[in-house]
Amino acid sequence: YRSVAGLSEYKFGKTTSIVYPEKNYSPTSFYDTIIKNLENNAHTLCLLDIKTNENRLMSVIEACEILKKIDNNKTLKNKTCVSLGSVGASNQKIIVFNFKDYYNLKCDALPQSLIICSTLNNIEQEGLDEYRM
Repeated sequence: YRSVAGLSEYKFGKTTSIVYPEKNYSPTSFYDTIIKNLENNAHTLCLLDIKTNENRLMSVIEACEILKKIDNNKTLKNKTCVSLGSVGASNQKIIVFNFKDYYNLKCDALPQSLIICSTLNNIEQEGLDEYRM
């Protein structure tokens, strides 16, 4: 079975949420979850922060900027990632990209989520190729 992006549903690890850092609150536990999933050869679905009171939805670019600041060992640098925008809606947008190239993303479909991929098998690679940036 494959997800909407072409990844095996059975290769996903624990889901995590990436949140906006604030003045006195800058958690990094989401990064630890991503690393643990990668160690277990599992993909990570990252849900992105929503500030309803500010009408602000985190973009994949913002999430990647946060992750880049935390990723001192450059573990994510060459990882394949998937940007998901407005999944299930008529304006759904799926883009596959390498983490190091996140700043080139062009997606205004909201809300957005991010998948950080572990090792891909041939079937997953074929599925992702359809959406590659």
